[in-house]
Amino acid sequence: MTAEPSVDVAVIGGGIAGLVAALDCARAGRSVLVLEARDSLGGCVGSAEVAGLRLDTGAESFATRGGAVERLLGELGLTDAVVDTGGRGAWLRRPARGGAVSVPLPPTALLGIPARPLDPAVRSVVGWPGGLRASADFLLPGAAPRPGESLARLVRRRLGARVLERLVAPVSAGVYSTDPGRLDAALLAPGLAQAARRERSLIRGAAALRAEAPAGAAVRGVRGGMNRLVAALASALAARGVEVRPGDGVASAHPSGDS
Repeated sequence: MTAEPSVDVAVIGGGIAGLVAALDCARAGRSVLVLEARDSLGGCVGSAEVAGLRLDTGAESFATRGGAVERLLGELGLTDAVVDTGGRGAWLRRPARGGAVSVPLPPTALLGIPARPLDPAVRSVVGWPGGLRASADFLLPGAAPRPGESLARLVRRRLGARVLERLVAPVSAGVYSTDPGRLDAALLAPGLAQAARRERSLIRGAAALRAEAPAGAAVRGVRGGMNRLVAALASALAARGVEVRPGDGVASAHPSGDS
């Protein structure tokens, strides 16, 4: 059995969080080993070639609020690559006869919840049946999320299946890289329960919560794609002598030696 190198810190997972944690530890003078089960680093921030273009497969922009990501990009030498998105917005692929069509993401209040369910842009995604079903939210009792209720269950209960499947689920997948059935609605949006209860509507509560959000919630991008962040982090780790092992997963972990 080959002896493993002795390190101060072992980071399990080579997504952005793991790579940043490894870099912070290396900067603090610790010896670090990064283990990633997949063959590529970056987690949900990746890239693929489509028709000769290198495109992001996960996050395509970053929130400017707080400035943490922009500071990191600057530390990695990518300041000049930071660009404004131009306010072009996001698009969705929705079911249509004979396949699917692309449509602009309609205005949403929060988490993909439509701000105006009968707006033409919303109806272009969910149809009249979906818009009318979502409008029932204004009349139904019990607008606030229940304790432990998932975002999926809350939206289906208040707004119906079409809004869940065609708006909230795609937004959840794009922003949080997970199914809304795995997201606790109240934890994901603190204050949503209180706002929905006060407004007697999930839609109005989500809109009120969005309006109360601090300024600076815009997004920016990186010329060439957010995937450049992964390569820059990997390069910074290599420069500090951090060993990174893609394709080397971890089944279990336990302490060894003196504690």
